[in-house]
Amino acid sequence: MEIIVRYSTTRIGINMSEEGPANNVGKDALRLHITECRPSVINRLISADYTLSMTPEGLYVDKTV
Repeated sequence: MEIIVRYSTTRIGINMSEEGPANNVGKDALRLHITECRPSVINRLISADYTLSMTPEGLYVDKTV
C-alpha cells in the first residue's frame, strides 16, 4: 500500500471477488487489485518484488516469497 498511495490517480479494489467483497479473505491476507494506475506504479511494485497478474477484477498484486 505504501507504494500505491503515493499516486493519487491509482484506483484499487481491496478484497474483491467477482461477487463483490470477499467476507473471509482479509483475515489472513489482503487481496489487492489495481483497476487504474500509472506505469510507474507497476514498475515500483515489480522493483519491490511484487508479482502482478491480470484478472477479471484488475491487476492482482501479490508479494513474492
